[in-house]
Amino acid sequence: MSERVNVMFIGDTAVGKTSLIDYFNSGKQDPLIYSTTDVLTYTINLGSSLLNIRVFDTPGQKIFEPKVIPFYPTCTVFVFVYDKTYRPSLDKIDYLYEIVNDHVHSEACEFFLVGNKIDEREKEVVSTQEGLNKKKQLNMQLFIETSAVTGENIDTLFKVITETVRKKQEEKGSTVFLKDHQPEKSKCPC
Repeated sequence: MSERVNVMFIGDTAVGKTSLIDYFNSGKQDPLIYSTTDVLTYTINLGSSLLNIRVFDTPGQKIFEPKVIPFYPTCTVFVFVYDKTYRPSLDKIDYLYEIVNDHVHSEACEFFLVGNKIDEREKEVVSTQEGLNKKKQLNMQLFIETSAVTGENIDTLFKVITETVRKKQEEKGSTVFLKDHQPEKSKCPC
């Protein structure tokens, strides 16, 4: 049996969403990569079943929001990506988080925060502490810093995504549905 789970990468334009996903998929940096909307699928074996994880790469431009928003409710994990060398991309995370929360049951989702472009330390304007603070402020489950140029922490990010999805599927599989409880009839004559 095979199940499918959706993961969405979301963030401002040019923060490196496509590059992160491409690096994970190919194991190397593609300097000619361009912004895209794409879906990557990878499969993990859970023993008794296979789990297909679909990774949605979304465009960061506001004009595309109406096309992307309908996919929000289909996702289990949201990976919010910002560029450590461009402060407005971190500031936009609040806005994007609010939009996502307006369209999903946040208790059923996991939210990760990724500070990308750690290979450009000399251009850094967003500190690691600011990323940690944003994670805490938005009550996200994970904060990690990555580089789509060197590949630093990309495998770790996708391992955590995979493990999170696997755990969610196990929880889903072990859910017990209780019958509606009917209150006893009152013995009170009133």
